[in-house]
Amino acid sequence: MNGIFSYIDKLTTGSPDVPAKAHEAKATAQVKFQQRKEQAGLLCTSELEVAVARCRRKVDAIIKDCRARNSRFRDIEFDLEGDRERCLYGLNVPGTGSDDGSEYIPAPSGPADVLRVTQIFDDPEFFIDGANSSDVVQGALGNCWFMSAVSTVATMEGLIERICVHRDQQVGVYGFVFYRDSGWVDIIIDDLLYTRIPKFEELYGLQDLYHGDKDKFDAAARIGGKTLYFSKSKTENETWLPLLEKAYAKLNGDYAALSGGLDSEAIEAMTGGISNMIHVKDILDIDRFWDEQLLNVQKDRLFGCSIDDSRGTVNGKL
Repeated sequence: MNGIFSYIDKLTTGSPDVPAKAHEAKATAQVKFQQRKEQAGLLCTSELEVAVARCRRKVDAIIKDCRARNSRFRDIEFDLEGDRERCLYGLNVPGTGSDDGSEYIPAPSGPADVLRVTQIFDDPEFFIDGANSSDVVQGALGNCWFMSAVSTVATMEGLIERICVHRDQQVGVYGFVFYRDSGWVDIIIDDLLYTRIPKFEELYGLQDLYHGDKDKFDAAARIGGKTLYFSKSKTENETWLPLLEKAYAKLNGDYAALSGGLDSEAIEAMTGGISNMIHVKDILDIDRFWDEQLLNVQKDRLFGCSIDDSRGTVNGKL
């Protein structure tokens, strides 16, 4: 995942100062390469520069247009409110039958409402002290693999921040870049998010529990990260995680597409790197693996791990 952090912020070109044959072993001396921290991270390709510049232009154009019209941004390509079922399930909408019409797919309860970030949080901020792996909290979606990947990428300081290219919180527009199909692509989203708690008017007789006080109900149940249906940050008022998850859902077509997957796939999408799966039982020399691989974590590589629980409980050491 060799890259240059300043690629995103300054859009400059460059390449790591690595000898062309640094990977070749020499008979007289061992070649040892250590990736400089400022060069670790995003894969540098010409497509990255193009994608970042394009993303910035799109976001700036949206900001200008929305401010001219005195309107917040609504993404008609991925409208959680106006096109709810497609954004959640794509073409396989529960309750409408399978693709061939032979099987009825029951509809789950799903989200109760859609709110903007500025309606959910009293004082929203995209980052509060940067992105941290301890911020990550999975929601109602079965995408633990994506949450694991985000946590892994967040361990390299500043890397998450650099795929979140451009934004305007007041207008409600956010631009991201991902690596997909051998190239970098930009994804633009609005700030609408699915929530768990229905509107006060939809409580159907339960309003008396709050003595008819809508504001009291909203403050208790519909304000803050606790009301989000999908992922949230442990840091209250921090919004980068649910918005990054939404951008990745849009990249893949819908939220349901994120149900089940490999963390290596998402790490590649967020870094442009090439993943490699290592089976623990296949490691020849554990000490060598520790010295050559694990001790270089967050320098020029990232590590994630997973356990196959299909055979029941797994016992081991961490």
